[in-house]
Amino acid sequence: MARRIARPAREAIRDHLVAEHDHAIGRYAKRLGLPDPHRDTITNGAAVRLHRYELPDDHPARSDGDPADSLTLTADDELLPDPDARQRVTTAVTAVVTPAAPTSVDRSNH
Repeated sequence: MARRIARPAREAIRDHLVAEHDHAIGRYAKRLGLPDPHRDTITNGAAVRLHRYELPDDHPARSDGDPADSLTLTADDELLPDPDARQRVTTAVTAVVTPAAPTSVDRSNH
């Protein structure tokens, strides 16, 4: 069950993500005159996937689990566990662990 976060703290997440993005990437896009769709997604209030380590240092959910946990900040600023993260990890692990089917080699021409 996702823990509800007080509204000001939830809004602070989006502000923090924009500030971090602008510091790390956005300034280059702006300087080069390039569109910045990721920043637009954050500022327009759309749902955003992030990792727990991307939360502000003082956010209460930052220490609630593994720093690499995937989270979703919904359009209404609810912070929820990413429902697809477990499936993506399971699929990736299965693809690595499951050996490929043996292939036959045609040696009739040799």
